[in-house]
Amino acid sequence: MPSRRIDLHSHSRYSDGSDSPAELIAEASAAGVDVLALTDHDTLAGIDEATVAIRGTGMTLVPGIELSAQVIDPLPGAVPRSVHVLGLLVDGHDAELVAEMARIRDHRADRLRLMVEKLAVDFDISWDEVR
Repeated sequence: MPSRRIDLHSHSRYSDGSDSPAELIAEASAAGVDVLALTDHDTLAGIDEATVAIRGTGMTLVPGIELSAQVIDPLPGAVPRSVHVLGLLVDGHDAELVAEMARIRDHRADRLRLMVEKLAVDFDISWDEVR
Protein backbone atom coordinates (compact mmCIF):
# COMPACT_ATOMS: atom_id res chain seq x y z
CA MET A 1 0.00 0.00 0.00
CA PRO A 2 1.52 3.35 -0.99
CA SER A 3 2.08 5.87 1.77
CA ARG A 4 0.12 9.12 1.77
CA ARG A 5 1.17 12.49 3.10
CA ILE A 6 -1.57 13.93 5.27
CA ASP A 7 -1.73 17.34 6.97
CA LEU A 8 -4.76 17.70 9.24
CA HIS A 9 -3.87 21.11 10.72
CA SER A 10 -3.28 24.14 8.52
CA HIS A 11 -4.17 27.83 8.66
CA SER A 12 -4.80 30.39 5.94
CA ARG A 13 -4.86 34.16 6.11
CA TYR A 14 -8.44 33.88 7.38
CA SER A 15 -6.90 33.24 10.79
CA ASP A 16 -3.21 33.32 11.68
CA GLY A 17 -1.68 31.98 8.45
CA SER A 18 -0.12 34.21 5.81
CA ASP A 19 -1.35 32.50 2.62
CA SER A 20 -4.72 32.44 0.92
CA PRO A 21 -6.39 29.02 0.87
CA ALA A 22 -5.44 28.71 -2.83
CA GLU A 23 -1.78 29.52 -2.07
CA LEU A 24 -1.80 27.08 0.84
CA ILE A 25 -3.10 24.31 -1.41
CA ALA A 26 -0.52 25.09 -4.11
CA GLU A 27 2.29 24.91 -1.52
CA ALA A 28 0.94 21.67 -0.04
CA SER A 29 0.64 20.15 -3.51
CA ALA A 30 4.22 21.14 -4.34
CA ALA A 31 5.33 19.50 -1.08
CA GLY A 32 3.61 16.24 -2.04
CA VAL A 33 0.71 16.45 0.41
CA ASP A 34 -2.18 14.17 -0.59
CA VAL A 35 -4.76 15.16 2.04
CA LEU A 36 -5.02 18.66 3.52
CA ALA A 37 -7.35 19.90 6.25
CA LEU A 38 -7.97 23.64 6.34
CA THR A 39 -8.51 24.36 10.05
CA ASP A 40 -8.53 28.12 10.53
CA HIS A 41 -9.17 29.51 14.01
CA ASP A 42 -12.87 30.07 14.69
CA THR A 43 -13.82 30.58 11.05
CA LEU A 44 -14.97 28.62 8.04
CA ALA A 45 -14.39 31.55 5.68
CA GLY A 46 -11.69 29.85 3.59
CA ILE A 47 -13.44 26.54 2.93
CA ASP A 48 -15.21 27.55 -0.29
CA GLU A 49 -12.02 29.06 -1.75
CA ALA A 50 -10.07 25.94 -0.79
CA THR A 51 -12.73 23.69 -2.34
CA VAL A 52 -12.38 25.50 -5.66
CA ALA A 53 -8.57 25.65 -5.50
CA ILE A 54 -8.08 21.95 -4.80
CA ARG A 55 -9.92 20.82 -7.94
CA GLY A 56 -7.62 19.13 -10.41
CA THR A 57 -4.73 18.76 -7.95
CA GLY A 58 -5.43 15.14 -7.06
CA MET A 59 -5.47 16.18 -3.41
CA THR A 60 -8.31 15.66 -0.95
CA LEU A 61 -9.60 18.57 1.14
CA VAL A 62 -10.83 17.96 4.67
CA PRO A 63 -12.94 20.97 5.66
CA GLY A 64 -12.23 21.84 9.26
CA ILE A 65 -11.99 24.42 11.99
CA GLU A 66 -9.87 25.03 15.08
CA LEU A 67 -12.17 26.07 17.89
CA SER A 68 -11.01 28.07 20.89
CA ALA A 69 -12.38 26.72 24.15
CA GLN A 70 -11.79 26.88 27.87
CA VAL A 71 -11.38 23.96 30.22
CA ILE A 72 -12.85 24.73 33.62
CA ASP A 73 -11.13 22.80 36.39
CA PRO A 74 -13.63 21.91 39.13
CA LEU A 75 -11.07 22.40 41.90
CA PRO A 76 -11.54 25.55 44.01
CA GLY A 77 -9.26 28.39 42.89
CA ALA A 78 -8.31 26.69 39.63
CA VAL A 79 -7.85 28.99 36.65
CA PRO A 80 -9.62 28.14 33.37
CA ARG A 81 -7.22 26.98 30.66
CA SER A 82 -7.52 27.87 27.00
CA VAL A 83 -7.38 24.98 24.56
CA HIS A 84 -7.81 24.55 20.83
CA VAL A 85 -9.96 21.72 19.50
CA LEU A 86 -9.81 20.60 15.87
CA GLY A 87 -13.09 19.84 14.16
CA LEU A 88 -12.72 17.87 10.94
CA LEU A 89 -15.23 17.22 8.14
CA VAL A 90 -17.37 20.17 9.23
CA ASP A 91 -20.16 21.63 7.12
CA GLY A 92 -18.89 25.06 6.14
CA HIS A 93 -22.44 26.21 5.45
CA ASP A 94 -24.05 25.11 8.72
CA ALA A 95 -25.98 28.25 9.70
CA GLU A 96 -25.75 27.68 13.45
CA LEU A 97 -22.00 27.08 13.37
CA VAL A 98 -21.35 30.05 11.06
CA ALA A 99 -23.42 32.32 13.35
CA GLU A 100 -21.59 31.15 16.47
CA MET A 101 -18.20 31.74 14.84
CA ALA A 102 -19.32 35.28 13.89
CA ARG A 103 -20.39 35.89 17.49
CA ILE A 104 -17.00 34.72 18.78
CA ARG A 105 -15.11 36.94 16.30
CA ASP A 106 -17.26 39.96 17.20
CA HIS A 107 -16.62 39.37 20.90
CA ARG A 108 -12.88 39.08 20.23
CA ALA A 109 -12.90 42.37 18.28
CA ASP A 110 -14.80 44.13 21.09
CA ARG A 111 -12.28 42.81 23.62
CA LEU A 112 -9.37 44.00 21.47
CA ARG A 113 -10.90 47.46 21.14
CA LEU A 114 -11.14 47.72 24.95
CA MET A 115 -7.49 46.67 25.30
CA VAL A 116 -6.41 49.34 22.83
CA GLU A 117 -8.45 51.97 24.69
CA LYS A 118 -6.71 51.01 27.95
CA LEU A 119 -3.28 51.14 26.28
CA ALA A 120 -4.10 54.56 24.80
CA VAL A 121 -4.16 56.02 28.31
CA ASP A 122 -0.36 55.61 28.53
CA PHE A 123 0.72 55.07 24.93
CA ASP A 124 0.24 56.89 21.63
CA ILE A 125 -1.98 54.28 19.98
CA SER A 126 -5.45 54.31 18.47
CA TRP A 127 -8.00 51.75 17.33
CA ASP A 128 -7.62 52.96 13.73
CA GLU A 129 -3.91 52.08 13.83
CA VAL A 130 -4.54 48.60 15.18
CA ARG A 131 -7.43 47.33 13.14
